[in-house]
Amino acid sequence: MRTCLIIIGVIASAFISIIVILVVAGVVAVGPLLTLEAGGQQLVTLSVTAMAKAWNPQTLVDRADPKLKKELLKNNAATSAMYKKLGHLKRLDKPVGMVFSGISTQHGSQTIGRFSDVGHFSNGQANIHMNLILESKKWKISAFAISSDAFLPHLPAFPTITPATAPSLR
Repeated sequence: MRTCLIIIGVIASAFISIIVILVVAGVVAVGPLLTLEAGGQQLVTLSVTAMAKAWNPQTLVDRADPKLKKELLKNNAATSAMYKKLGHLKRLDKPVGMVFSGISTQHGSQTIGRFSDVGHFSNGQANIHMNLILESKKWKISAFAISSDAFLPHLPAFPTITPATAPSLR
């Protein structure tokens, strides 16, 4: 009986030790990702706020990675004209997103973030999506999109036709 209790005690101690090691390893691994996520959220907020002041596309270009920078420079005028339809920024919700770190054969070691935000503008609400990539310990924007009903063309009002005399119900 005594031997059985000693074996159960050793197994329980080993199990508890493994759980403690896994919890500590999880905290050590997740802590830096939470810090990176906070930095990514801050970049999203600062970028959208700075860009929406005058809808200057150069603000986005300055924060973009090289691939996105080329695309933005091609479509600078059209993009700026479209975004100006939103009007002035009234309020920006807190960005929601996640940060991922990993290694791939195509890109090597990478840390990326994907964030979404809702902006409230003078001409309507907009959904903002931003992908980030960590390059040399600094976040860069790798993709950016805004969708809003303010970008849709306004439809003409439908004329209301009323008969000159009301029909009789006889």
